[in-house]
Amino acid sequence: MSYRWTAGFVLIALLQLIVAESLYPYHATSKTINSGNPGEVLFDPCFMWSQMGIIPRLGGFAWLASFAALIVYGLRNRPAPLGVPIVNLFTLGIIVNESYWQLSHCSTAQVRLSFVVWTVGVVIMGGHHIVQRSMARV
Repeated sequence: MSYRWTAGFVLIALLQLIVAESLYPYHATSKTINSGNPGEVLFDPCFMWSQMGIIPRLGGFAWLASFAALIVYGLRNRPAPLGVPIVNLFTLGIIVNESYWQLSHCSTAQVRLSFVVWTVGVVIMGGHHIVQRSMARV
C-alpha cells in the first residue's frame, strides 16, 4: 500500500473533522451550571480553561511536528525515519487522554465520530510507516 493513500486518508479525515466541528461546535445539552444561590458565579464546564501540565503541552508540539513530517513523507511516498511515527503515536495517546473528558461531555455524536475516524487514520498512518519499513528490511 502506498504511503500516499494513508496520508491522503488522514488529510481527508482531518478536513471532515474540521467541517464537523464547524457544523456542530457545541453540545446542545451542555448547560451553564447554576444552583440558584445569590452571588454565585455561572460557568460552563465545556468552555472553562483547563490547566494543562507540561507533558501534554510539549506532547502537542512534538505531535504537531511529527504529524507534519508524516504527512510530508507520506505525500512524497517515502518512509519516515523510524522515530517519527513512534513519537507521533506516543504523543497522540497523551493528547487523546488529555482531551477525552471534553470530547465525551461537550461534543456531539458527529464530532466524536469524526474524531475517532481521524484518530484511527493517524494510528494507521503511523503504523503503516513502522510496519512497511520493518517488512522492507526482511
